[in-house]
Amino acid sequence: SGLAPASVKAENATDSLASYHLEKSSVSRGEPVLVDVRIDNPSPLSVNLDLGGNGNENIGIVVVRPDGQRVPRLPDDQRNRITFFGAVHIDPRQSYREVLVLNEWFTFDDVGNYTITIGINSGRASPAILHLEVKSRDAMQLATVCAELVSRIQDNRSRSEEHTSELQSLR
Repeated sequence: SGLAPASVKAENATDSLASYHLEKSSVSRGEPVLVDVRIDNPSPLSVNLDLGGNGNENIGIVVVRPDGQRVPRLPDDQRNRITFFGAVHIDPRQSYREVLVLNEWFTFDDVGNYTITIGINSGRASPAILHLEVKSRDAMQLATVCAELVSRIQDNRSRSEEHTSELQSLR
């Protein structure tokens, strides 16, 4: 299924569990490749993690293309860009989740099988190994995926607006 736990060293010396999985293990050429990152804190204490700039620069990713070429994720060019902090606070027995769009750093334009190694650059973390199949371009599939992504964006925007209203009502 692509789910592989990895240990993450936290700031307060408690261990959290990170898991990564591809939203789809098979995509049409041109489709976004999305990886769900989830960090669980099973501890009775809060955990503070630094995921790096923009909440993902401390997540190491290496893609092995169908031709065997190994492509590591390169650091983002910070010139002329705003970078947000990647500090994450996870309350006891809670989780943090984010979705990475791997197409931001890699191209998946060759049909075939890719191997993705992903993990938090903590020095101790065991990376996960994910397998992705890229099939020939399918215009109908791309249209469906685009519609699903638009729906997700609208749902997230609605939830964000609800949270903003709730916060304003507390003032």
